[in-house]
Amino acid sequence: MKRILSLLAAVAIATGAFASERISRVEPPCWWVGMETPLTLMVYGENLSGGEVSCSEAAITIAAVHDAQSPNYLFIDLKVPAGLKPGEYTFTVTTKDGAKVTFPYTFASRREGSARRLSFGPADVIYLLVADRFSNGDPSNDSSPIAAEKGDRTNLGGRHGGDLKGIMNKLDYLSDLGITCIWPIPILFDNEVSYSYHGYACADYYMVDPRYGTNELYKELVSKAHGKGIKFIQDVVINHCGTAHWWMKDLPFADWLNRTDGYIHTNSAMSTHSDPHASMFDKALCTEGWFDTTMADMNMRNPYLLQYFIQWAIWWVEYADLDGLRVDTYPYSDKDAIARWTLGVLKEYPNLTIVGECWFHEATEIAYWEGGKRELCGFDSPTATSDNPVAGWEVKNRDGYTCHLPMVMDFRLHDALYAFLQNEPIADYNGGIKMVYNSLSLDEVYTQPYNMLVFAANHDTNRPAHVMDSNVGRLKNMNTLILTTRGTPQLYYGDEVMLRSEDGTTGHSQERRDFPGGWKNDKVDLFKASGRDAAQNEMFNHTRTLLNFRKSSKALQQGILTHFLPNDGSNVYVYFRTIPGKEMVMVIINNSIVPKTIDWATYEEMFRGSRPTLKDIFTGNTIKVGETLTIPAMSSIVAR
Repeated sequence: MKRILSLLAAVAIATGAFASERISRVEPPCWWVGMETPLTLMVYGENLSGGEVSCSEAAITIAAVHDAQSPNYLFIDLKVPAGLKPGEYTFTVTTKDGAKVTFPYTFASRREGSARRLSFGPADVIYLLVADRFSNGDPSNDSSPIAAEKGDRTNLGGRHGGDLKGIMNKLDYLSDLGITCIWPIPILFDNEVSYSYHGYACADYYMVDPRYGTNELYKELVSKAHGKGIKFIQDVVINHCGTAHWWMKDLPFADWLNRTDGYIHTNSAMSTHSDPHASMFDKALCTEGWFDTTMADMNMRNPYLLQYFIQWAIWWVEYADLDGLRVDTYPYSDKDAIARWTLGVLKEYPNLTIVGECWFHEATEIAYWEGGKRELCGFDSPTATSDNPVAGWEVKNRDGYTCHLPMVMDFRLHDALYAFLQNEPIADYNGGIKMVYNSLSLDEVYTQPYNMLVFAANHDTNRPAHVMDSNVGRLKNMNTLILTTRGTPQLYYGDEVMLRSEDGTTGHSQERRDFPGGWKNDKVDLFKASGRDAAQNEMFNHTRTLLNFRKSSKALQQGILTHFLPNDGSNVYVYFRTIPGKEMVMVIINNSIVPKTIDWATYEEMFRGSRPTLKDIFTGNTIKVGETLTIPAMSSIVAR
């Protein structure tokens, strides 16, 4: 009982809940001195409507107090002077019945340089993981007295026990692998009765799920990652909340949610945002339909909700010292509201990378959701700096819209990757590895192609090792391409050791399976070389070599991509990443089932009559340009 009471007390402190007869919650739970973002407190309690508010510190101005439609909310606009002394101040709400209710509120000091913090980008490699399925560092929190779903590793769709402590325990593994950035899918409290491990149905926006740990442990994890040169991205969900969220029983406004009259599923027709022929019916059903029965659709056109979510994102960046945000289902929101949210966050952190999940299969549809900067290339953009290597010129879509999103995910390249890796022999002129060439040849439609997030797999796709039946040659080629083409690469946890489903099926429970060795009694430990078979170690070593080479190669991080048409049906793709006069990396991918010999004459323009000597990073072999070079079947060369 003592442990339960301590846990509940910690939760109350972390989420801004107060032991008061009238006030039970204040969000954000604290703030910082010197913030650019206006601050509006959402205060929740019993019959607060019509209340007057004062503060113990005269320098803090109560700019306005707004009632909600529910009598139990107040929204308090504050003006906080930049020179305010950090500390705890007391606010008093005088209710209509004459009662005086107080609550404490803390303003802390910001970290030096917080507003200008740098973020992640093409110099990084992101490791996407499912926290519940990666590593269990603290079995005592597999279940929680305040969480509806309890730990049950035998349930494929249940809680398995992975947590923040488990990620912390594996930082050395990730550092050795060469990872520079971690992205876990949502780690905030999801209190649905089942299938809660994915975290996309948030029940409390200011609280880490107790089955993962605490807010303080999260902050410690990010700090320890930073100590090893690893950045941290938080996965945020703005389009929807969980039906178990605390406010669902008492919404502030009738329009806080879309479709409060009952569940209507979204049509997922995200193209309606840019489609000049789209009906209003289809547009509304995309943005106002619910994503799932347990995921209530949020109405960000409500100005109080929009301000709430801007402050919320900024709060987590400041509190946990984050390096970036990934936004789930970005185009499912009202497009003007999500643009205002993005600008609101970037106003506080101009250099912060926000990557949006814009799941389209056509380049023009993806490009619609890019931000408003036309990129040249990192090293030659006229406005680029070492802090912001993808600066360029402001542009907008033909309809005048821009959402200001700094980074989008290249789902078209993902589609091409999966297709070509399985395509041998080539069925037609545009088949095989030429599908990748064709995808990248459309980069002209993007404003920032060198800043797109590129990936072969994520938590919503089939495992590459399943799709390619653990063919180590093809899987190595996959990682070679992802880690050397333009953009910011992202790997999915376990793909470095060819992790695949246990029972040969697909589906989320298999795509998000436990990482063997992450639990104390696992019979196999793939975190260690001794626990991996020969093929798994071959894949791991190939990926590790690439990742660590990439850290030293400015050409792979920001160089121009020049690729050559695989037009002879050979299934061989050759391309170069170059910083003129400084560095050149040559990449050769042979995805054919037979060896192929390189015709050097095709690539003469890259060498300008010289005959340099290159070195293959995988074998250490010397490659003399112009001399016979045969690439083994289903293999790749990366040479500098």
